[in-house]
Amino acid sequence: MSVGQTEWPSGLPQLGRPRALQRVGRATLSLSQVWVLVALVGIFIVLSLWVIRPHDFWWHIRAGQRILESGQILRVDLFSFTRAGEPWAYQSWLMEAVLYVLFQAGGLPLVVLFHALVVTSAYALLLRLNRLAGGVDLRWAALSTLAAAAVGVASWNVRPQTISFLLFAVTLYVLERCEQNRFSGPLVGTVKPEGLSAFRSSRLLWVLPPLFALWANAHGGFVFGLTLVGSYVLARLVGWLRHGERLPQSLILVSGVSGAATLLSPLGLGMVEYVLGFLRHPVTQTFNMEFMPPSIRTLDGQLFFVFLAILITLLAQSGYRPSRHESIRLLLFGTMALMARRNIVWLGFAATPTLAASLRCWVARRGPARVETEERVGINWALAAVVALLALLSLPWFRPSLPLPAWRRSFVSPETPVGAVAFVRDLPQPGRVFHEVGYGSYMIWAAPEVPVFIDTRVELYPPQQWEEYIALSQARYDWQGILDRYGVDTLVLDRANQAPLVQAATEDSGWEACYEDERTVVFRGAGAP
Repeated sequence: MSVGQTEWPSGLPQLGRPRALQRVGRATLSLSQVWVLVALVGIFIVLSLWVIRPHDFWWHIRAGQRILESGQILRVDLFSFTRAGEPWAYQSWLMEAVLYVLFQAGGLPLVVLFHALVVTSAYALLLRLNRLAGGVDLRWAALSTLAAAAVGVASWNVRPQTISFLLFAVTLYVLERCEQNRFSGPLVGTVKPEGLSAFRSSRLLWVLPPLFALWANAHGGFVFGLTLVGSYVLARLVGWLRHGERLPQSLILVSGVSGAATLLSPLGLGMVEYVLGFLRHPVTQTFNMEFMPPSIRTLDGQLFFVFLAILITLLAQSGYRPSRHESIRLLLFGTMALMARRNIVWLGFAATPTLAASLRCWVARRGPARVETEERVGINWALAAVVALLALLSLPWFRPSLPLPAWRRSFVSPETPVGAVAFVRDLPQPGRVFHEVGYGSYMIWAAPEVPVFIDTRVELYPPQQWEEYIALSQARYDWQGILDRYGVDTLVLDRANQAPLVQAATEDSGWEACYEDERTVVFRGAGAP
């Protein structure tokens, strides 16, 4: 390979769309375009019908309320009796405030709609990249985008991470377009000469620093964005060192400024300590299920391994050769996904342009591409109208009237202890409560006067407390002694997740069941008021 030349990246439109087809597409609706519509509207409908689980969302909006009412960023725990006053970094303060404002303005329907629009926009941007990689036939872009959605659906819960979907997609889009601007010239696959194209690439890259400044105040997912930028820097440096390509000065400078921009938050230099402390914390490694390796026993693990198998098979069978930056990106995010379930969603974004290009090449090897015609334009418009109607009906405000299961018509998942927490809040002196960990977040919102024992702010609580939580839930021989040590006089227990303790408390004369529903049992100690 000669100096100044490199391989053609997968994310670029090697197969340009015929001009005739472009003109037809403006006047009519092709079946491939219907595929795109179905993919994006399908993602939007699933998100619009999402139910909010109790684990994370509720404590975030309570924090957002406190931030807006006090006019300052919270810095200590205000919600538990076990860690009250201990330092705690509310790194996602901006999204916590946004979610609270939305909740106050339009309740859960508006929150769910916001979540659906933001996440769908992220996949729409990804579909645009997949279209560049997948060539003329938009089906490959649509199928690849649906594959990314399937592998990431386990991470679609409503919480501050919502914004990370869109910001990660924007980061990927900017980097891919800058790679595209490097290639084109008189010979396909040659690096453009310095000039207007280099200026445009450099100018586009400068979108990233303000994006990362925003991201660092909204959600911790910015670390995955920096990892993505780093993969492109590494690929360009390899080209510089091994193939004599130009030193990527602009990209290196922008990546450095973007990293520095993440310090423009109330945490300041503490952001570095926050990230490193989070990754090194023994609780993250031991007790946080999201940071466990994917397992074939779980649905998200099964989807991940199927996705991985399809990608590897297509790469082997299609003859497609990923570019240097593409290979590094796949290796990096694939390794991260194998290490932790929470990272799988980002592999979906990083890998699907490669999946689309592999699909295109695989189909091309099987024969000539099918030529689109205008024969069934009316049917295409009819299908599009049906899809649009379904999208309209899926809007959160219509949900209670739809022919759905009762739990799906609600915005709150059945596992949320709505009745039990209302009962505890009405007790004359609720005292100290031990409860299922997922209940803690909802209690912080629905019963703020009742401090929690533990909740999903996993790193706030020390390993010993998590061990005691597990011991209590399993009704270990010393369960009563642990409760006495914490001064607990009320139990709010999940029948399924804490069945041993439910049975032990039922058989112990020192505890009396005072509330029961299908999911939850509340016990009061014999000496409680």
